[in-house]
Amino acid sequence: MPPGSRVPGVWRLLPVSLVVVIVVIHSSKDLVGFREPGETLVPSGVAGAALEALEETDRSRAALPARTEGRLQQNYVAAPAPPSGPLSSSKIGFYLHVESATASPAALIRQVRQVKRHFPKSRIFVMSDGGMDFTSFCKQNGCIFALCPPANDLWHPWPFFRRLYDATLALNTEFLVFLDQHVLVQGPIRHAPAMGSTGSTGTIGSYAAWGLEERRSMVLAEEMTSLGQERVPSFQWTSMARLGGGAIFWSEALLDALTDERVMRLDWNRLAQQGGKGIFSFDLALNYALAARGWSVSVWDDLALVDGADEKTAFLYDQGSATASRESELDASDELVSPRSAEYDVPNGDCQVCYNLQRYIENWGSAKCTNRLPFNYSKVMLEKYHPQLADGCNLPTLCKPDGSLQRKPSDSKYGFYLHVYADPAAVIFQVRQLRKFFPGSPIYVMSDGGMDFTPLCKQQGCTFVLCPPANDRWHPWPFFKRLVDAAQSLNTEYVIMLEPDNTIHGPIRREPQHDAGGIFVKDRSFGLVDYVEKMAQSRVPGFKWTKTAMSAGLAGGAYFRREAILDAFSDDNMMKLDWNMLGERATKEIYSSDFAMQFALAARGWHIEPWEETAQMDKQKDVPLTGPKDAAFRHYCSCYPGGKPTYNIKLKKEDQKLALDQPAEYGRVNSVCQLCYNLSRYVSLWGSARCTNEIPFSYSKLLLQRYHPEVLEGKCELPWLCQRKESKK
Repeated sequence: MPPGSRVPGVWRLLPVSLVVVIVVIHSSKDLVGFREPGETLVPSGVAGAALEALEETDRSRAALPARTEGRLQQNYVAAPAPPSGPLSSSKIGFYLHVESATASPAALIRQVRQVKRHFPKSRIFVMSDGGMDFTSFCKQNGCIFALCPPANDLWHPWPFFRRLYDATLALNTEFLVFLDQHVLVQGPIRHAPAMGSTGSTGTIGSYAAWGLEERRSMVLAEEMTSLGQERVPSFQWTSMARLGGGAIFWSEALLDALTDERVMRLDWNRLAQQGGKGIFSFDLALNYALAARGWSVSVWDDLALVDGADEKTAFLYDQGSATASRESELDASDELVSPRSAEYDVPNGDCQVCYNLQRYIENWGSAKCTNRLPFNYSKVMLEKYHPQLADGCNLPTLCKPDGSLQRKPSDSKYGFYLHVYADPAAVIFQVRQLRKFFPGSPIYVMSDGGMDFTPLCKQQGCTFVLCPPANDRWHPWPFFKRLVDAAQSLNTEYVIMLEPDNTIHGPIRREPQHDAGGIFVKDRSFGLVDYVEKMAQSRVPGFKWTKTAMSAGLAGGAYFRREAILDAFSDDNMMKLDWNMLGERATKEIYSSDFAMQFALAARGWHIEPWEETAQMDKQKDVPLTGPKDAAFRHYCSCYPGGKPTYNIKLKKEDQKLALDQPAEYGRVNSVCQLCYNLSRYVSLWGSARCTNEIPFSYSKLLLQRYHPEVLEGKCELPWLCQRKESKK
């Protein structure tokens, strides 16, 4: 395991044999296990362990329960032998979803008690989608409760999938049953779902979900089949099932298909443009997400419609709400249920086609309970379903209520990230050039503990962030974090990184075709290819880190797909690389931003190639060393005749007020140091982990011996790396 990685140990506390019941309540304030910092966790024992697991999940999404760890990394997951006879309740978890608009506390309480009666060994997970708070009820009845922000997730697969994924991890059972207010639980399971050993593909493990029979047209079926065949070469997508209340799922399939990254591989806009907004409904979306990973679905004999059903059928589905119809038989147990919080009363909260990650974070403070990767509806979808937004915004979950739509890639494809320190004349000139050639593009300026460009950004309408000094060009932990923060803020399809010495010569004529691209560097290659490719293939089977990819220099003028930044440079994913091993077996240049980004992107299977819109200028004044002469962006070597052009610009008197001096506290110690990063020292110096990776990293003894032997001898002249001992007087 790479140094600094955090390994969740909670899973080994959860017995595999336990049955889990998940109760999801649509529109509830806060779920036990999803508490904010400082709040008290209610459950104890097994429930408490599961809640710790949920919190660990939020920090390390890639972790799997002990029983599945390592298996889902294979190209194909084999299922266990098909069960025979009734399915033991110790293998089942239940996922109960109660909608906010029609949520009945008495109905939920009755449903939970019926599950406990017929499935006594099962655990129960209750998730409220911004609605009522069942903390007290679950404390008394031994279930797990989580209160998520309201998202109308039945119509928005990004939060729905994330919540189902997290619950699956916490429950840690072989099967998971989804229950909602339309389902009546009337007995134990008599018919185990067929695992597909004799299915049409003849492949064990081809089935992942079982529900009611459903006959619907399948849009883009060939594309879904093609995606599924990446994992299961023989897969054919030929049918769907209604995966609503009463459906049962193989847990490992959910953990495989519903990761943030795999969900976002589907082109949801294209699916909905061809199949209508119903594609976004949770049961249809589940069919597509599973098919895209080669999982088949089938009909289940222990689920039936209420009319004409066998009285021994375990689950009955009633479109008219089976649980609510029996509310009169119950004590509502009002003292155990808290009402919906006023802060979760959102205008038009039951809206469909109304999801936006940035608005979710702005409304609720974090991406808790939803996919961490952004999704934006296409212009076609917005014009079709929300044409009124042209006149103003009345949908706060989708757009800002100030009359303007949240920025979409269709509005501005490119956002610009300016990595700066000083050189005010160059920075001011660069921002103005961007406004000239890219008037609609957002600009994000980050200063690495240098000058303060707040006045400039107030004048030019850009975003400015002053981070603590870290010489981040040589330390990927702060460098990556700052780029992630910029990508989240810019919210554009591509992020173009610029440095003060770049010059801008016109609009982009050759659009990006890959996930990242930059200056062509002839004959460049990297080592440790097998190590990187093995990591990448866990996400992208068959991935190869090619010589062409390695020849792309990711310096100023490089572009990055926003999703690639948020994935490859995230705290957790970048720490999966063994940075000490890389530094020991290569050279310290591995930590320079250009090299580090290559390794991080390739290790996640993102495609990199040189880009013909950036040119490298060398010893000839007008002829690039590489790249076309008409490239939009130019990057300069120190050997350029007369010096780098932007560094020759003089700061005009009227522009002096646009850049403020470096804060005194940031200038006390010279930060120009290589291999000088330590999280605890960063926090000690600057008071928090703002602008850097929150996961600790420590250089190995070998690296310290190689580059800073004095530190091992107890001498500390590098305050960014170690703490100087006060001399005794």
